Amino acid sequence: MVAFGGKRSEDSEKIIEEIRNREWGLLLMDEVHVVPAHMFHKVISITKSHCKLGLTATLVREDEHITDLNFLIGPKLYEANWLDLVKGGFIANVQCAEVWCPMTKEFFAEYLKKENSKKKQALYVMNPNKFRACEFLIRVHEQQRGDKIIVFADNLLMLLNIFVNFNVMLLDLSVFYIFR
Repeated sequence: MVAFGGKRSEDSEKIIEEIRNREWGLLLMDEVHVVPAHMFHKVISITKSHCKLGLTATLVREDEHITDLNFLIGPKLYEANWLDLVKGGFIANVQCAEVWCPMTKEFFAEYLKKENSKKKQALYVMNPNKFRACEFLIRVHEQQRGDKIIVFADNLLMLLNIFVNFNVMLLDLSVFYIFR
């Protein structure tokens, strides 16, 4: 919202001007590793603050811009070992497993057709085998083990289908799966 450069409503413009014109004591940024991205970098330059503090669980980027944080925010001051945080009860004990979910024959045949290039994402996101695996894992962890479950996905359609079909509550990270 702060970095948006388009036309705003009068009320929104007043709020943004107040944010821009105020000198803040502390600018606290969660997921600070995204700050080198253009839009987030713009927020840093728009807001004035005496102190900047960035937090992240993953101080990693796929490009070479992670070093930009030193001049955008400042150097890393503290790093906690996640295993120590688990032992102290500050974060959940996480188990990771990679689950391979090949496409069904029908989905894969549609996926390979050139005229379906716009449908490809929907086909691999909505892969029935992925849903079966997800349902199995949710049922095992929720019903048999009593775990709290959170499902991460970068596709809203998949999340909505999981929520509707499996009635999943997204509360706490206890199990994390990578679906391919």
